[in-house]
This record gives sequence, C-alpha cells and structure tokens, in this order.
Amino acid sequence: MLPLQSSVVDVVAIGGTIPNLPLIGLLLFAIIEGPPAGFAGGVALGLALDLLSASGTAFYTAVYAGLGLGTAFIGQLTANLRVPMLLTVVASASVMLGGAHAIWFQPFDRAEDMVRWLAASLGPQALYDTAFAGVLYAVGAWWHPPTRQSLKDHDDFFTAGRFPGSIR
Repeated sequence: MLPLQSSVVDVVAIGGTIPNLPLIGLLLFAIIEGPPAGFAGGVALGLALDLLSASGTAFYTAVYAGLGLGTAFIGQLTANLRVPMLLTVVASASVMLGGAHAIWFQPFDRAEDMVRWLAASLGPQALYDTAFAGVLYAVGAWWHPPTRQSLKDHDDFFTAGRFPGSIR
C-alpha cells in the first residue's frame, strides 16, 4: 500500500485530499485476519512509515499497532460486520490517527489554527477515507460475497465439538 500511496493515489485526489490507503488496508486486513495479524500488520506498517519518515520516533509503529489490534477486536466481536459498523470504524480510526498526529507533533501555535485544521483537513480526510473504504468494501463484497452466520450456525459450532469449552 505504501508505494501506491506515494505514487498512484494522487489521481483520486479531491481538493488536495487523498485517501489513506495504508490505514484502510490495515483496517480491512485486521478485521478479516484477527488480533494477532492485525497487531503484526500494524507494527509492520508503522515501522515502515517510521523508517520512511525518518522521524526517529516510534510514533507510527505505536499508533498503527494500536489501530490494527483495536480494529481486529472489533471485527471479532461482530461476526457479521455490517457496512455501517465498518464505516464507523474507518471514520473513527482516521480521526484517531489525525488527532494522535496533532497531539504528538503539536504543529499548532494557537487554538484557532487547530480548529481551522480540524475543519479544513481532518474532517475531509476522515470522510474521504470512509467513503473510499466503503467503495472498496462494496467492490470486495460484489467480487466475493461475504457469508453470513446465523444463530443456528453458532449453535452448530458449539455442538460439533469445534469449541473446547462446555456447551451446558
């Protein structure tokens, strides 16, 4: 995702705002693969971003690891991830990433500058990330329709012996 982010994504820029493909990719990966993979993917992506930014901090490693792990847990809690939940997760993660960036690097001298940045940059970025993730999800769902689990599937899971605990 990082090479695409730095080379191809400028084509879909709207008003200078481009979707954060590494973030969207991490969130979808974490939801599909679960907590260990979400955490590992977040650490790997964060390390790559830290190395490419040459900031000398572990900021991106910590933030992306947390976002990957948190999103994976949300994906586990919701066996049938619905589109509104996915869009809420992406919007929240985008806002958290932007907010963490603003808190860590503190680029604002005055509160008015921060409010202006929230309205002109963070809001549109979160909306664009959410819309782009929705489009990617729609294309993916059309290409490979998700299977939905019912309560009967849940009962069959426990009675078939695939769960090590007691069913009583």
